[in-house]
This record gives sequence, structure tokens and C-alpha cells, in this order.
Amino acid sequence: MPHAVDRIFWLIRSAIIPVGLAMLAAAVLTTSSQAQEWPTTDWQPVCYEYRASDCDLQDEGITVSLEQLREASRYFSALGFRPPAIDRRYANSDILGTYPAFFEQQPWGDGNTWGAYHPETELLRLSYEDYWVFDREGVWFMYTPTHELFHAIQFAYPALAALWDTGKEGEWIIEGTAVAAEAVRAGDVDAIRRTAALDSPLYDMRTLSGVESRYLSYPFWLYLADRYGGGLPDGITILHDIFSDADNYGTRRRAIDMIDGALRRYDPEGLYDIYPSFIAEYGAEQNRYSDVDTYDVLPPEDAHPGLYNLQIDGTVAPLAAKPYHIRAIGVPAGEDHEASEVEIRLETENPEALHLIVDDTRFDAITRSSGGERNVYTAKFRGDLATDVFPVDEYFVRVVNVSRDPAAYRDHNFKLIVTVYHEYAFMQSNGKAGSQSGLAEQISSASMEKLDRMSGYLSPHGGHQTTLEMGLSNPCVLRLQLFDEGRNPDAVYFQMNHDGPIAPGSYPIVSEPRGIRPENYPNQVLAGFTLGELHPLAQGYPQIYDATGGVLTLTTVTSNWIVGSGRILGTLRSKGYVSGGPPPDGPNPHAIEIDFSIRNQWSTLDSDACVVSRP
Repeated sequence: MPHAVDRIFWLIRSAIIPVGLAMLAAAVLTTSSQAQEWPTTDWQPVCYEYRASDCDLQDEGITVSLEQLREASRYFSALGFRPPAIDRRYANSDILGTYPAFFEQQPWGDGNTWGAYHPETELLRLSYEDYWVFDREGVWFMYTPTHELFHAIQFAYPALAALWDTGKEGEWIIEGTAVAAEAVRAGDVDAIRRTAALDSPLYDMRTLSGVESRYLSYPFWLYLADRYGGGLPDGITILHDIFSDADNYGTRRRAIDMIDGALRRYDPEGLYDIYPSFIAEYGAEQNRYSDVDTYDVLPPEDAHPGLYNLQIDGTVAPLAAKPYHIRAIGVPAGEDHEASEVEIRLETENPEALHLIVDDTRFDAITRSSGGERNVYTAKFRGDLATDVFPVDEYFVRVVNVSRDPAAYRDHNFKLIVTVYHEYAFMQSNGKAGSQSGLAEQISSASMEKLDRMSGYLSPHGGHQTTLEMGLSNPCVLRLQLFDEGRNPDAVYFQMNHDGPIAPGSYPIVSEPRGIRPENYPNQVLAGFTLGELHPLAQGYPQIYDATGGVLTLTTVTSNWIVGSGRILGTLRSKGYVSGGPPPDGPNPHAIEIDFSIRNQWSTLDSDACVVSRP
């Protein structure tokens, strides 16, 4: 019987001829997703006509192949898949109540083709010479009969049939789902295929060594089956629903649009939400990427212990993940101090398209843990990995690129900024020239004090003083207080009521304020300081100063951290009292400088309203 065709689609282990999906849109029909009864699950062997002289239907290889086809047919039929598009007129199969399977002894083509499904003739063709590998673990083509059967099943769905003619555009769907079907029959994915490199696009996947392979999207389909289909192995039936729903989207521009539409049955965001979750869960292991760059975040020699960062510039393709192995040095929690905090921040011109994933967790939604910012990871330093010198924490970071609309898929540039914060405050007394300048110079012109207690918050909640009645339409309240340990300690404070978010920059300190209420000085800073009784310039008595000028400089303002410096010129307001006469005066006027890094103690979702939006 004739079954030579002008164009044969070698849809397994061979190339597919590219044709635009739009050309075949008219052929895509809307069909019911309900299962159809199979006429049979039995198979009979037929010698392939052009090599019939080399064919022995009694060969054990054919027996093994037929048994695999029968078992797979019973399985897919029970799961509700449509019956395969096989022409049962060959060899009177329709009369005998079987499907025909055509056999030849040796592989064909380049010698590596053990099976094929020919859609134009609805013919399934297998080589049986290497039958001994069928059902044997560790051989990548051991489930070839199942793979080819699944191709015949795919052709029973009009939308999938149209994809067969789209060339590379649809191959990742056609071949990836067929390998997933193999996997549930084999029970071991890694035994039948090489590992897919998740830093290559889902629709153009490569092996870990960089070799292009249209079969490697199978982990994505198995993930869908496991998460949305009720678990493996039987959750593979989800492919029946996806194929059926894809019929309703067959007129979309591209194959990726069609699948995105079909997946919205399971998630209203489609690939936009599903793909990042796939990378977070399946892609949490570094050995599933071909190229993982390692970066160390180290403190520079001239930095205060708790504010240092690393910026990584990168580019990521659509429907792909860019992986990084980050090692950060920090300070674990101790009896007298809190742990450092590590922040990983993703910045890009199109933040909606990129998704930050750290280890097995997504950080592309606004949550309390991210301080109200999208694509920001923050966590206390643990010091899990001890080295000879410093404790180290490790993070496996991925930047995922998937837009809401597949039509907007394109490469995106980004910046990954890893910062290690640690709370600190250092006050330096400068001995400002004045009536007591000689005393200051005698003691020290740069006396450095470490302040051990600190609190700070940035909040849109400041009480009635900061409401519309006070002239602030969008109030943001900044409060910073820093103290030394002990009785009558050194202390510094800053207060500001600001109209709108507070950006990094310099803010003037009010000179000679008429009162101490910050609401009287919107967008300006009130400040003051105390030289504690143990300060070398205080001569044993606390000396309290009001600011008469200066500047507060904020270098970092996030929902979690406030970092900066200040310079305050102060005049003596009061001094401690002792019996037997007034205590000696401290230096007057006097100036101090302070560097600080403080946690925002109002680190909640609403504090983000007082932070300038990042790109």
C-alpha cells in the first residue's frame, strides 16, 4: 500500500520544516476537551514496505516494542487522552481491532533515528535492531515507542497538529511534552534525557554543555503535571487539558502565545506567574545551569563594618534564568550586637518583566519581608559557612525574565546589587573654634566615640502634627536617636517631618530654632547632641547642645535601612549640676560629626510610601 509522501516530518531525532503558525490558523478547530474513547489499545506489527526484505516480524525486538506500545496505550487511554491519529486501514488493522506499527531492522537517516511518526500518512515507524535497550535504565532512547505514540496522540488535537508545521517555534512544546510522557512511563527522568540548562530559554533549551536540543523542555511539563495536575505520574493528564485548551488559542500569533493562553486555566497570569515558580522550585539546584558565576561581597579596608556592596550588571533572555552564586561576609548575632543584614536588590528599566529568586523562594511580590519593595531580598546574616577568617553566607540567586504579555518578550538588562548592612554609629568631636578651643585642642581635635544604642524609624504615621493641618499633604516622619552606654551618655538625635518620600541627599539643620517641634520646620532637620559625662571634653559632667547649623546627609534610604552622616554645630544649652558650685563649661560652641547605619524600626509595608521608588 502506498505511503510515500512528498514531505516526511521526522518529528523525532530529526529536523522539522518551519512554516508560520499563522498560515495554519484557519485549520485549527475549537474542540471539546472531554476524553474520547479509544477504539483499541492493541497493536500489530507491519513490515515497512521499502525495507520489507530486512524485516522479521518474529524478532524479539518487535515483541518488546509492541508490548511497550500496548502498555502505554492502556495508560494514556485510562488518563483520558484522545486516541492517536493512526490510519488503521493499513494491513486491515481496523478489521483486526488493532493499530498498525511499522517496523524495520536498522535505524535510518543518520543512523540515530530509532522511531518516527509521520503525520501526513498517520503512520508510526520503529527500528527494532536495538530493541534490547527498550525498558533498560540508562539508555536515552529506551522509551522510543512511547515517545512516538505520544506524537500520534498530539496530532489528535488540532492546535498541536498546527504546531507540527511551525518548525523551531513549536518544537519545544511538541518534543518536550513527548519526553515528559516518556518520563512518567520510565519513572526516572534523568535516565532518559540529559539535564536541561535553565539559563537557556524555555523555547530554545540547551544542554549543560551548550548543545541545542528541542527535547529539553520536559522538566517544565513535568512540573505542571506535579503542581497543577495532582502529582506525578498520573498528573501528566494535564497535557490533555492543555492541548484541548490550546485549540481555543490557535489563532494567536505564535506558539508561545497559544500555550500562555492555555495555561491561564491554572493561573490567571499564565506563564508570567508559572515560569518563575518553576525556576524557584525545579531550578533551585546549581547543577541545572550551564554557567553559574560566583561573586564575593567583601568589606573594603576603608569601610565602616556594615555597609559594603557589590553591583553585578547582567542581561537575561526571555523565558530564561540568569544564575549567580553569591558569597557574603558579615557579622552573626552576638550577645551585645545584632547580626548583619544582607539585601539583594534587582533593578531594571522594566521591573515588571524581571523576577528575583533567592534559593527556592520568589521575591517578585511586595511582602512584609521585602519591606514593601518588589524584587528585594533581605535577611539576617547567619554565618552558616565558617572560614579561617570570616563567617560566610551563601545565596543562589536567579534573575528570571518573563513579561505579562508574550508579545513583549525581549532581552532585558539589569543590575543586581548585594549589600551587607550592619548597625553602627561613630561620633567624632571636632573641637569647634570658640572660647574653649584651646581645651578642645589639648584633648583631641578628633575624639572618636562609638555609640552602642540606636533607634530610627521612617514612617508615614506621625500624629496630628504632620497632617494636612500642618501643611504636609504626604507626611513622612524621620526620627534618629543614638546613645552611648552608661550613665549620662553621649547622645545624638535628628528629627524631620518631610512632605513626601525622603530621598538620599543632604538636608539642612535648622539654625537657632525658636522651638523644638519638628512640625514647625517642614523638610528641615532639628538636631542636638550631648557630650556624656565620660566624654573627654565634658570634664566629668554631661553637656547638652542645641544645633545652630549643619547638615544631615542620607546616602541610603530603604524600607529597612537608613544610612548616612551628619555634621552638627551646637551651642551649649545646659550642663549637669553638682553641689558646691556650677560645673565647668564644655566647649562652646562645639561641632560633632557622626556616621551611622540604622535599621528602620518601622520596616513595614506602609513605610515604603516614604521611600523614593527605585527603577
